[in-house]
Formats: sequence, C-alpha cells, structure tokens
Amino acid sequence: IGGQTTMAVEVAIEDNPGGSGAGKFKPQYIGTGIDAISIYAHLPAVTIDGTLEFRNDHPVYGNGFKGTLEASFKTPSIGISALAEFGNTSYLNNGETYRYWRVEAAAKFTPGLPFLPGIAFNGFGGGACKNMEGSLVASSGNTPAHYTFSPKKGNLSFKVEATIATTPEPDAFNADVGLNGQFSSSGGLINIGFTGDFYIGGPITPQPE
Repeated sequence: IGGQTTMAVEVAIEDNPGGSGAGKFKPQYIGTGIDAISIYAHLPAVTIDGTLEFRNDHPVYGNGFKGTLEASFKTPSIGISALAEFGNTSYLNNGETYRYWRVEAAAKFTPGLPFLPGIAFNGFGGGACKNMEGSLVASSGNTPAHYTFSPKKGNLSFKVEATIATTPEPDAFNADVGLNGQFSSSGGLINIGFTGDFYIGGPITPQPE
C-alpha cells in the first residue's frame, strides 16, 4: 500500500535596483502546485490503483481535475474501473469560459451471466459527458479501439458497452462491443458510432482496459 505525488515550487529572483540594498538580488516565492496524486494497494485479495490529476491553465482543458480508479478482485474474478473529469475552459469558444464534465464506469467479471444458450455477459459499462467531444482512435496492436475526449461547447454524449463470451468456456470466443452517441445543443443526434473487438482462443482479462 502506498502512493506518490508530483509537486512543483515556483520561485523567482527579484532585482532591487534602487533603495537600500541596491544592486542585490533576492528570491521571491510565487506558488506551489501539485500535478497529480497516485495511490495503490496491492493485496492478496484485491489490487487497487487510483490517480487524481490536476489541471491549471491547460491550453485545452483549462482548470479542473481528472480522477481514475481501477480495482481487480482475485476471487471471484472481477475488474472495476471508474473515471470522473470536471473543469472549465475557453477552448474553441472565442475566449468565453464554459464548464465541462465526463463520468464513466465499467465492470468485467468471470463467470458471466448467461442470457442465451452458450452465451453470457461478462461485463457492462457506460458513461456520459457534457461540453466534450469524442474522437475514435482505431485499434492498434494490443490496444483496442477507443474514444478520446476534449472540451467542446454545446455537446452532450453518452456511451454503453458490454463484454459477451461463450459459456462455460469464455476463451473460445469473447468480444467487447460499444455504442456511442452525440447530441447537439438543440437536442439533435449529430454522431453515432459502434466499436467492437473480438477474440478467439484468448482469455477475458478481468482488469479494466
């Protein structure tokens, strides 16, 4: 069990050209900032990893924070992930500040929940965001297809996902499928996307991706 953090101290050297002590330099404290805080607990029954990232004057995300949590239980085999992101920025909004947020949660488990003969659900997930835009990144190597998000005023999005597999042997065939939708500020559907990765002869990894 432990944790770590990244801290920065901002200082300056002030010139004193006049008055007493002319020509001398003196240090000036400006401020202290924390980039991120990470915690972990790797125990016999469960593994937990969490990170809280702070954003200050970021050119895209402005000011805010992003927190992630992943937990993996050994018996039964269950993997859980969660994400929360909040902030405010003027990115792509003519200098006017607006708020944005995003939340996600997912779980994978073995054994699955049967819903058809020989087929079971082995995971569920979902999320939503406001004033953020998702961009699909194609799968590459061991990294499955996924969405990345950046602030954009006026959007409301959602996503749902599921993991299905054969039962009682999920290694024979398993797949991750997802549905994503994006609405405009007027309530119209402006984007819809489907993602999917399937595996034959490969295990379901209980840890969140």
